[in-house]
Amino acid sequence: MFFSNQSLETSEEDASKETMYSPKIREDLVPRIYQEAKKSGVKMTVWVNAVIELALRKIDKAENENTKKEEKR
Repeated sequence: MFFSNQSLETSEEDASKETMYSPKIREDLVPRIYQEAKKSGVKMTVWVNAVIELALRKIDKAENENTKKEEKR
């Protein structure tokens, strides 16, 4: 498993205390998300949060690498 259940569940609880926009997940993705979360043994929201967090880290890393390349020019 690529994430920590405990840390993400705490984050999920903290986020639910605030009122904010909640985007709708495309219906065709829900069964796949359900299966992946079930395989991982976590709630769907925990799994989705972990996937989004991982994707955002990869984006940040790629942006940092691009910035470093531009600075060397």
